[in-house]
Amino acid sequence: MPRILKIALVALTTVVAAVAAAAGGGTLWLHDRLKTTEYCASCHVIAPYYNTWKASDFTAHAHAKAGIACQDCHARSARDGLRELVVNVARSDQLPIENHKVRAEECLRCHGSHEILASRTKSLIGPDGFALGRNPHDSHWGPLDCGICHNMHKPSVDLCSKCHGSPPSGAAWAKAK
Repeated sequence: MPRILKIALVALTTVVAAVAAAAGGGTLWLHDRLKTTEYCASCHVIAPYYNTWKASDFTAHAHAKAGIACQDCHARSARDGLRELVVNVARSDQLPIENHKVRAEECLRCHGSHEILASRTKSLIGPDGFALGRNPHDSHWGPLDCGICHNMHKPSVDLCSKCHGSPPSGAAWAKAK
């Protein structure tokens, strides 16, 4: 084999190895970065949601105070992270927020079943200091999706109050319209 061909082959092999190492290292970096709440803050579309997690009257901040990171509920794969990184670098506002919605199963994983929640909320007190007179987790509608009432990054809405009076008290709650 001619010397120039050997040099070219070694150079090509070196470049391919360097690119593979960089891609592998980048993937490992992204995989680890996806597990941090700061990753969420780095995206201009997601930053407002991160800010409510960091400090607000909303449910997201209650989770932050309990040591729950964004990724504990919003699991991201390396593929998701790479796609989001490309969209964010392009400074596009087209990152679909619905991709970040949390399913009720994620809530119930930590908070327990609908039955457990109903037993925990059977004696709720209303804003007037008296028994609320209803149990939102034991609804005549049956088990509802958590997100119907519980909003993480804006005031939660007591669906029951639409027909049944005052919502629970607290800064994170609003009466249904």
